[in-house]
Amino acid sequence: MKNLIKATCILFGIAMAAPSWAIPIATVGSLDSLVANPGTTSPINSDDATEEAWVESLLGGIDVTYLSRNEGAFNFQTIDEISGAYAHTLTNTPTYFVIKIGTGGIGGPSHFLFENLSELSYAVFNLSDLGLNGIRNQNIGRISHISEFSAGSNRVPEPGTMALLAGGLVALGFASRRQQKHT
Repeated sequence: MKNLIKATCILFGIAMAAPSWAIPIATVGSLDSLVANPGTTSPINSDDATEEAWVESLLGGIDVTYLSRNEGAFNFQTIDEISGAYAHTLTNTPTYFVIKIGTGGIGGPSHFLFENLSELSYAVFNLSDLGLNGIRNQNIGRISHISEFSAGSNRVPEPGTMALLAGGLVALGFASRRQQKHT
């Protein structure tokens, strides 16, 4: 009976520890790229439209569309091979995401824009990118929300598209001129 209780306790301990195991970097791809310099002025407001305008201003001409916001239902997992790195499963597969931290008492920027690189279903970041070093109250618990954005086009037409349009206009001009000669 004692052995059964010991075995049950061990299995229960293993089951409870499973969610805290680190996720391998191969699962999440790589660290996502911090786009916004931490010295960049953060938006004062954190509503969806203000964050979308802020992201577009940093990307200079790339249209983005707000997808969703996660405000507290976080599932952060540490990453095996990188100290201070975390992965969070995203709601969508965004091109960009913004991590907003509560700055009460620590100062500095509050919004950080990341380009989602390898595995689009994860936000993968290092606490040091957010100015959080894990001491005192500067830890992952400071994250207020994560907003997700998809990127549109750069508004600059491809050279091939322009050449195709020019070729079509030239052909239309020749066809029109040819028809005028025959009438």
